[in-house]
Amino acid sequence: MSAILDALKRQEAERKRQRDGLPAERRSLPEAKEGPPPQAHPGRVLLALGGAVALGLMLVFKGERAPILEPSERPEQGPRPPAAQAATHTPAITEAALKAQVATWRISAHIYGAERADRALWVNGKAYGEGDEIGGLTLEAITLEGFRVRAGETAVTTRVTPP
Repeated sequence: MSAILDALKRQEAERKRQRDGLPAERRSLPEAKEGPPPQAHPGRVLLALGGAVALGLMLVFKGERAPILEPSERPEQGPRPPAAQAATHTPAITEAALKAQVATWRISAHIYGAERADRALWVNGKAYGEGDEIGGLTLEAITLEGFRVRAGETAVTTRVTPP
């Protein structure tokens, strides 16, 4: 990101040098050229677009990333008596029902990093990490291409595609 900002600063300094070198009456007038207008190089357009998207994402997510706790750092609830365990046992969920539930989620960001602490999935405006519970489902893994959730014995892997 720093390289993009440095390039923008250099570009602005070059424009200022060019503008200051022109006579006062020509500073506000565009330079007339003969022939067709120059074509933008596709690589430069893509680079500029990528930089704008990266900058926008940084501004949107600045300071909003929630800390992702490792399972060992999460508060322990202690062992539950067998009666309480039986009361919270949920019936088996089918893969189709699990996929339908995941399809209702609004995924706003999928962040994958080599370290587990660098992975996050933003669902309905809230950040989740591996091992977190989302609407009764466990976020089992965040992969390079998507994520895997589990409900009991049923697991579903979902691929995240860019918008």
